[in-house]
Amino acid sequence: MRMRLRRTGRASRLLVVCIGLVLLVGGVMVVARRRPESEPIFVPEPVTFAPGLHLLGELSPSVAYVIETSAGLILVDAGLEEHHELLLRQVRQLGLDIRDLKMILVTHGHGDHYLGALLLQQATGAKLYAGRGDSQVIREAGPREAVFSTFAMDGVDIHSTPVDVELVGGETIELGDARIRVLATPGHTPGSVCYLLERRGRTALFSGDTIMSITGDLGTYSTYLAPRYRGDPSAYLATLQELAKLPVPDLLLPGHPRVDQEMVSATISQEDWAARLAEGIAQMKQLVARYAEDGADFLDGNPKQLLPGLHYLGDFADQAVYCFSHESQLILVDAPGGPEFNHFLEQRLDQFGASLAGLQAVVVTGGNRHSVAGLADLVEATGCRVIAPARDHESLRRLVNAGEFLLPEDTAEAFSWFPVEPLAIDGFGPTLTGYVISWGDRRVLVSGAAPLKITREQIPILERMQFDPFAFLNSLDRVQQVQPDLWLPARPRHGQNANLYDEQWAEMMRQNRLFLGMGRG
Repeated sequence: MRMRLRRTGRASRLLVVCIGLVLLVGGVMVVARRRPESEPIFVPEPVTFAPGLHLLGELSPSVAYVIETSAGLILVDAGLEEHHELLLRQVRQLGLDIRDLKMILVTHGHGDHYLGALLLQQATGAKLYAGRGDSQVIREAGPREAVFSTFAMDGVDIHSTPVDVELVGGETIELGDARIRVLATPGHTPGSVCYLLERRGRTALFSGDTIMSITGDLGTYSTYLAPRYRGDPSAYLATLQELAKLPVPDLLLPGHPRVDQEMVSATISQEDWAARLAEGIAQMKQLVARYAEDGADFLDGNPKQLLPGLHYLGDFADQAVYCFSHESQLILVDAPGGPEFNHFLEQRLDQFGASLAGLQAVVVTGGNRHSVAGLADLVEATGCRVIAPARDHESLRRLVNAGEFLLPEDTAEAFSWFPVEPLAIDGFGPTLTGYVISWGDRRVLVSGAAPLKITREQIPILERMQFDPFAFLNSLDRVQQVQPDLWLPARPRHGQNANLYDEQWAEMMRQNRLFLGMGRG
């Protein structure tokens, strides 16, 4: 049997990244859409791989698999709840009765793989099996980022789903003539498991998102995200190393086969199997080494030292707050919020053994009043100076009645330890100013509100913004040349890592250009 899979070229993949439908390696979920009652349901043809083994497709965007046994049906994953009727119709197309369902085997705790299980449990009494590391998330219906990763899934509610059997790996599940080995494969999520069906001398591996697609995608994207999204590169590395010891399965049945018009075999050669896993192992080894050397410097709301003397203090009034320190002197980036901001600073600085009394200056990225709403109170409380380009001094003086204003070029004279290079970023209303700072052996860019890390959630907001795409495009040419080692934006997306590696910065610039519709780069 052959299954329908879509191949994605590099250019089109970049475009998909831009609109937020995929993340790093091809994506897991798309936004579910509530179907009007009058709208007919398109029911795809189920795909049969072997006698008694079928795929149920188009469950937005994951799939489920049905295993027929002599003692009833087994379902691997269950899609979203809103696609319950679509799943049932495909089961009926196969001439099967859903009332014969005995087991639902969940590969991992992402909602597009299990939220459809509850209605099936209630209708059939089937027992749900899931990895122990994900069972709490499934039972407690959250937190939302654990269920949907970085995907908003607007309009999709999360509900509690009972887990009848928690799996740790090594178990054998038997029903009738079907024998299924449970493989613990943490990394994509803590409770990810694969199911290896052994029947009639053949094997089929239900890989969930551990191996997302037969065309080569692994679910390693989650290991590049902040910890709250529950990916773990060390665990994923160990998982891939264990899978590499297995002989290639006769059928590889992933969580996101991308059913489409192109026909691609569900079988994979031993050489391709080994090569795919070897590539993932190499990537995870590199990521583990980078986290060990540089730190996992996620801008996730939790204060942390990014480099010696460079601190991320967390978020205040929906804006990241950064601070540079040398001996007892401090320089802050922007001052969002209002009077409460000073108290926030005192608390966060105390965690690093610093004091607000050491604040020497605030570097202003400009662009909007929000980023400097707390500036007047901060200057009044500390007497700190304000560092901003000359064009911003007049507007800032209307906000701050007293205090000394410096040009960025003057910081080397005023603070020998803090020379900065201003970088004008045009196109977003008032001109923004980024700052390029050499900190030890690292090049740090503090960029304010732009450039942007494009995500699907941002697209409607950005489309409503008033900006000059041509001016912004010209700024991107300048910004890209910076090639920073650390990028400190005003509003990090999904707790992104401050560290940049390989082609990430160039890729970010391409995403911005694609959003602008220019397609350059």
